[in-house]
Amino acid sequence: MNDVAELNHPPEVFAVSGEHTSTTLAEHVHALAAVGEQAWAEHIDPRSRAVSLAEVEEGLRPVPREVAERKLARLTAGSLVYSYDLLGDERARQVAREVVSLLADDAEWWANQDPGEEDSWWPVTRCTFDGVVAGRDRERFVVVLQLGED
Repeated sequence: MNDVAELNHPPEVFAVSGEHTSTTLAEHVHALAAVGEQAWAEHIDPRSRAVSLAEVEEGLRPVPREVAERKLARLTAGSLVYSYDLLGDERARQVAREVVSLLADDAEWWANQDPGEEDSWWPVTRCTFDGVVAGRDRERFVVVLQLGED
């Protein structure tokens, strides 16, 4: 795997990777969230306020590489909202290993959950449910986001 394009499963999972530039990971997450929110626009409560870049920055928590890999697998295996598979557990674990291997061993990883949490998060979108894992090293970055409404 050279990029994360195969992880895109609109309208739920959106992924982007590329060369590390001066753009922050929070900015990449915020931009990807805007794309995802467009896919859910007719389902998002119009009273729901936008999540600011500052809130995205505050919501991203550093996580160890192995936690990032586990959370990536969870985000790509099945829907956060409904009980159906996206990639399925086995393929999602394989893809998560491939995604973390895109970056150097000393890459920094973040998620919008604390390392031990699975059922609570800091929102990065206007959707009721979202989860994001983002990483970067000196050369590349990767962001994987799942969002949805019930």
